[in-house]
Amino acid sequence: MHPEASASRLGITTYEAPIVTQLFRPLSALFLALLIAGPASAQVTVVIVGGDKADITIDIPIDDDESISADMEVEFENPVNLTAECLNVSAVVLDAAAINAINARLPTPLGRFDIDPLFPLLITIEPLPACNLQFDNQIEFEIHTEELSYNFPSPYRLMKAPVTGTFRDVTANVLSGSIRANGSGGTFSEFVIARNVVVDLNGDALAGFADLESRINGADLSLLARNVLTEDLASARAAYERGFFTDSISRLQAMVLTTRSLGGGAIPNRWRSERDLVNAVGEIKGLTDALAYRIARVANLP
Repeated sequence: MHPEASASRLGITTYEAPIVTQLFRPLSALFLALLIAGPASAQVTVVIVGGDKADITIDIPIDDDESISADMEVEFENPVNLTAECLNVSAVVLDAAAINAINARLPTPLGRFDIDPLFPLLITIEPLPACNLQFDNQIEFEIHTEELSYNFPSPYRLMKAPVTGTFRDVTANVLSGSIRANGSGGTFSEFVIARNVVVDLNGDALAGFADLESRINGADLSLLARNVLTEDLASARAAYERGFFTDSISRLQAMVLTTRSLGGGAIPNRWRSERDLVNAVGEIKGLTDALAYRIARVANLP
């Protein structure tokens, strides 16, 4: 039996593309190779575990002994038609021009965040419409790489964007090992790990409050849901402004539970690969998790 056929029966799908650039260490040579050759395609392996989780392994050879690699986990709630093929996962190493293009899509003002040339990897998950993939509430995702070193507080952030759109900081936590950045959301996207170059912790938290308030005021929420969540958010912000950071985070975590309890009727909570539904519960959870992390950074909490 052909190896690929055997892997398919095990629920494993491997996507292989020719490597179109050769990369070398140390860093200066890596950048030179990227500049000359352009983006490199990756080998991506997707394994569906337990029917509700995708384990993604990405490996891009650099030379005979080294590679750029990452692992990604994506967990679903009540998924339907979850297959490796349907997820349509791809990855590419960014050359210098592509890094500049991604940097321009990172949160403003320009220059606050950038792509660390030690890990210039763009991961795209864009499920195929015809597969009719569906899930409820949120997806939880984590990217792990040993290409970056962990120090507390970590300067690295997990960024997520619609394909070719503006990236948003969706970091819910950054853990050691070497770097494990995780977050949540209500839809699929492009993912990068970016570096926080110009630090403005309070500004990030205030922007997070504003983003969450804007989403709660969306027309797809019922009046009841908007009123309840607006009150919850105002309570969390009042605690933040008084310097009660742990209390503010606790109120946000409670708000996540309230959002879930209102899902389905008062707040849309389903996503489909046809892109005909808006998963507001997942979007609100992603924003809430990211805001809680930003407040933790203000408080210097581990």
